[in-house]
Amino acid sequence: MGSDAISVVSALLEAGNVDTVYRDIYLERARTLLSPALSLEDFQRIERERGALAELPLAIARALQKANWPLVKELSQRTEALKRAVEGKSKLIETARGVYAVTDRLVARFAVVHRERMVAW
Repeated sequence: MGSDAISVVSALLEAGNVDTVYRDIYLERARTLLSPALSLEDFQRIERERGALAELPLAIARALQKANWPLVKELSQRTEALKRAVEGKSKLIETARGVYAVTDRLVARFAVVHRERMVAW
């Protein structure tokens, strides 16, 4: 995904934050533009990997205390692999978080009902 498409998705997110009545429409369009570059499933996988990456230093420390050198090596290699997988995609992942990790669905649903009532008048 080019930086232009990321800019468009970011602009849609910003518009949705300002125009809350139509926010669901802006988010749906942003999802449509973003999904070829980073699908919801890929985003969720990356978020799980980021969570695992946050836990790895503690696992490595435990393995070090037990002098379990093969496990230390394995966990260290996994840490580096996860860092490389996320590296370079930070802007895309941050933008995807704004699209896929929306927590205010209730507000969005209210906006749809409100918009339908406005049209009915």
